Amino acid sequence: MSASTNNAKATFALRADGLQKSYFHQKPVQDFRVALGNLFSRQERTTFDAVADVSFTVRPGEVLGIIGKNGSGKSTLLRMLSGVTKPTAGTITIHGHLASILDIGTGFHPDLTGRENISMRAKLFGMRRTDIQAIMPEIIAFSELAEFFDTPVKYYSDGMYLRLAFSLITHLKADILLFDEVLSVGDLTFQHKCLEKIRAIAQSGRTIILVSHNVREVLDMCNRFLLLEKGRIKAMDSNPDLVMEYIDDSYKAFKKESETPEDVRQQSWEAGEHAPGNEQITLRSASVCAPGEEIGSPLFMDQDLEFRIIFDKPASERAIDLAISLKDQINQEVLCTSPLRVNKYFTETRAGRYEVRCVIPGDLLNVGQYRLNIFAIEGRTDLVLMERDLLHFTIGNRHDFEYYNQELIRSAVSIAPALDWTLRVLP
Repeated sequence: MSASTNNAKATFALRADGLQKSYFHQKPVQDFRVALGNLFSRQERTTFDAVADVSFTVRPGEVLGIIGKNGSGKSTLLRMLSGVTKPTAGTITIHGHLASILDIGTGFHPDLTGRENISMRAKLFGMRRTDIQAIMPEIIAFSELAEFFDTPVKYYSDGMYLRLAFSLITHLKADILLFDEVLSVGDLTFQHKCLEKIRAIAQSGRTIILVSHNVREVLDMCNRFLLLEKGRIKAMDSNPDLVMEYIDDSYKAFKKESETPEDVRQQSWEAGEHAPGNEQITLRSASVCAPGEEIGSPLFMDQDLEFRIIFDKPASERAIDLAISLKDQINQEVLCTSPLRVNKYFTETRAGRYEVRCVIPGDLLNVGQYRLNIFAIEGRTDLVLMERDLLHFTIGNRHDFEYYNQELIRSAVSIAPALDWTLRVLP
């Protein structure tokens, strides 16, 4: 049961009390005769709770980020909050008008044009015809769909649907906006445009509830976080530590499921083994350690990291250059470097075995888990090899300053350089 009110003096924008959404599940039957007999008999069905006993309050002007693994109930919860799905039990109280973007295309009639769908949705929202006409040019301009605005939306791609839906609800004067993985489709330029629009809406004092697998987006835009696990609230807090703990748990689960050791700091491939490579280059070994230390020694923030790569190559007309990149524990590429970056070109074209060394200075990378990717470039222009996740390594912190751990280490930022700072008293 849901309720919506317009009490301007309300202390909350949205409140959920004891929300539950249950579905019936019946074991599939492979045998046709058994299935036919089941039509005339009562079969035992089990109940699955997609969301169970969920209660929380969202204050006016708050930006709430909902996180959790796939299947944790995030989308089901948002569908109930938006009124698309009826709760099995519990109540939802809303103060003000609510608008949402859920599944791509939800709420649009496929045979109507973009313009007609905008008019229809705005009327259902309660807007007058004159008000709709006033915001229509802004919606068209923001969506960048002017050429297709009078085309039936059944011909739209997922990206075009997103543009239309996002442009509509962000121009409605809704008090509460719900976004479910709104940036999962669409080009990078429009995604950036959407993020800036969401930030502007948040700064205007309106309430936002956001579901996203992009942890950086959640940390950047939200001031409160709700973690769902198996349909229930595991934690809810305004402290970003909640998000970082979720990242850590997810990474550990990934490592366990993939049966990958915590650290793989060295790999080697002898002649005759199936080694990464092709006709132009074959990798023989890759390793990472602190200079002068054993490969198995702990790695710390303030230490240099030395990468050693050995490879074989045949005689060729063009030389081979290597490049490396690092990904962090939330799969974001955080660093890329090659000798080409500093105008150092390998000129060796003879057949043979070669070793490349690269040092990343200490006090640059934050604590966390990283993975190494290796690329080979022939003739300074052609990518001829791309091997991902060859090494896995962890960087720790040898110091234990409380402020340092809380403010820097417990952030999702992977680049945390130690820089020179000065302080002087001004006259």
